[in-house]
Amino acid sequence: MYKRTIDNRWSFKDADTKEFTHCYHAYPAMMIPQVARALIEEYKPEDGVELLFDPYMGSGTSLVEASIKGINAIGTDLNPLARLMSHVKTTHYDLSCIRDRSRIRISIIFLIILIGIPEIAFCAFLIFIK
Repeated sequence: MYKRTIDNRWSFKDADTKEFTHCYHAYPAMMIPQVARALIEEYKPEDGVELLFDPYMGSGTSLVEASIKGINAIGTDLNPLARLMSHVKTTHYDLSCIRDRSRIRISIIFLIILIGIPEIAFCAFLIFIK
């Protein structure tokens, strides 16, 4: 009879499965990031990986993990929600650009408040947060 052995390398019961952008949306049957990370590490060729293709990307877990490792990734899925989630989770943002635009918008709102027209300041705030 075959003797059963337990391999705890694939046990992630205490792992944080909502790290990085993996917490953006709950998706049915979502692969936890630790599994995708372990698979990439375990099965990548010795000379490295240039591209990861996930034909059923679902919530984009493998795409995010590839991006973290510096691997280009492409995914497809029939589900439009899956495509949207994966796009949002893998988009790289320029934080300095976001900060600069936020400062300009906040400065304009404070200027309007200082002038003494709070109604316009509130309307400007609503426009700027869109």
